[in-house]
Amino acid sequence: MKSTGNSTVFAAARARYRGHLRAARSDDALTARAAAAYAHPEEVLKRSPHQLLVRGQDADLIFKFYTDRDLFARWRPSRARRAWAAAIAMRESELPTIEVLGFVDDSPAFAPFTSCLVMRTIPETMTLREWVRRNHRRWTPAQWDAYRHALSTFWLSLGRHGFYHDDTKALNILVKFPVETPFPHFFWIDPESVHPGHRASRHQILRNLAQLNGSLRSWAPDAQRLRFLDEVARVHPWLRAPNAEAVIRRWTHRRLLKEKQTRCGP
Repeated sequence: MKSTGNSTVFAAARARYRGHLRAARSDDALTARAAAAYAHPEEVLKRSPHQLLVRGQDADLIFKFYTDRDLFARWRPSRARRAWAAAIAMRESELPTIEVLGFVDDSPAFAPFTSCLVMRTIPETMTLREWVRRNHRRWTPAQWDAYRHALSTFWLSLGRHGFYHDDTKALNILVKFPVETPFPHFFWIDPESVHPGHRASRHQILRNLAQLNGSLRSWAPDAQRLRFLDEVARVHPWLRAPNAEAVIRRWTHRRLLKEKQTRCGP
């Protein structure tokens, strides 16, 4: 498999992440704010049995609560701590991602959740999914080409810097248009899905492409999907194999059917 970066890059990303993980300390100053956000959220953004994402009374802060109660949880850092270290390592590598302010571990104030990551919102952004949904009908072919190329460059930059994100659906990418430029800036969110120093396998790359492909629904033209795949194949030439496109389409279809059955859309 062709690498998305040399071994030194991956080793440096892993070392940076592990250094932050060892040095990280739960932020006691954020405990009261996390507890208040849990007890009286201004807005619930996402809820599942294992995660809760809320906006607190501080309009620019987002609190993500995690449940981490499996058999080995007591012998490893919490999910919030791992997410914090991954986000810090990404920002040090100049990868655009959400700003993390700290984390809180093992506070009874938000039981049954065991840890909380505190993040600062990125103003004037929307998810990639929402941006494409709102605007795809009025984009010209030239705009589609420019936006597709910007997205593929952003997507491939993770591997070039020694990182892997295991959930690359369009809901986990934010889009912002700075005033001074007509081109979008993309940001990664969901830092608990980031794996510094991990070189993605072929299976994982195909899975990532199916995640992104499916989460854009029918809004992206088929020609643009194939051009995106062609740009990724310049880094991963094995994607030019005749069956690669068929595998992505099959996995995408299977993923969408599962979401329809579970009522859990991207």
